[in-house]
Amino acid sequence: MDNGDEILRDILETQEIDEAVTTVSKLMSEAPTPPPQDEAKEAKSDKENHSQWALGGNGRFMPVGSTTPRLPAGIYEPFATPGMWGLELLNISSDGIYKLPDMATDIVMDEIEKFWNSEERYKKHNLLYRRGVILWGPAGSGKTICCKMLMASLVAREGVVIIASNINLTIMCLKAIRRIEPDRNIILMLEDIDEIINYNGEAVVLSMLDGEHNIDRILHVATTNHPDRLGARIINRPSRFDRRVYVGMPESDARRVYLEKASKNGLSSEQLSKWVTDTEGMSIAHLRELVAAVYCLDQPYEDVLERLKAMAIQVKGEEEFKRKGLGFKSGSNQGAVGLAYNSASKGPSGN
Repeated sequence: MDNGDEILRDILETQEIDEAVTTVSKLMSEAPTPPPQDEAKEAKSDKENHSQWALGGNGRFMPVGSTTPRLPAGIYEPFATPGMWGLELLNISSDGIYKLPDMATDIVMDEIEKFWNSEERYKKHNLLYRRGVILWGPAGSGKTICCKMLMASLVAREGVVIIASNINLTIMCLKAIRRIEPDRNIILMLEDIDEIINYNGEAVVLSMLDGEHNIDRILHVATTNHPDRLGARIINRPSRFDRRVYVGMPESDARRVYLEKASKNGLSSEQLSKWVTDTEGMSIAHLRELVAAVYCLDQPYEDVLERLKAMAIQVKGEEEFKRKGLGFKSGSNQGAVGLAYNSASKGPSGN
């Protein structure tokens, strides 16, 4: 029993009911007024609390919070809890994204920009308005940067991005989006698609890409470090992935731009040239750590460089991937199915 209950009990035991009412009223009038709730918290509470009824069919009504006819533009991840499933808006933090020269990103961005502007042409030819791109290459080569640029571009167009992991749940969410918002453009992101297939099974992934569960107004973007782990039904079907782009390690021009921007022009011309030369064959991830260690943690440049070279792992280059017999094309012989693009004509050398 708290202090207020004790006071009320004492009053009722020692005073007549009329006198007790007077006493309690006086105590309440003298009590300090509680501070008003913050307006922002009240607004948030209104949205989170039940305020409407959802129609469940068969005479069932479920209490729900505020509703919206349209998802805010952004990046989402499907979620499921007991009795509920839907999409969670993600707040993704990221390093600065720099447009670098001589990278496969330019090819992808230009083509996808044209795709988003070509809906009427697809309709004219009675084609579903969809496309698929798979980015492959060694870890750290810049595939994630390309994905982030594609996502940012679509969000700027008021589209939505769905990050896939559980494919059955993703299918449910995609169908819900298409029923509620039939004209919304979508990117479905399948990062490390080989792992997604291993977890979900190839059949359900295929049904989502171009089977009974496929939808239109969608761009499928997949990445992999291991194209040799993907079956022919994934990599040799244009209706699933129409373009395959090899993303190699950044060449000197790309490293120069990245180091210049990431260091906030803190390197002299001589220093910048040395850093570019010293980082031959290194990934974007290596370049990031070099800048972070030197500029943010005050570690000696030579020590960091030695550590990064010791960490480097010899990765498979484009030629070895092509010898796997996966049908990847390069150079001018792109074909209608794909394109292999390597900003460094050979795989990265060991460091």
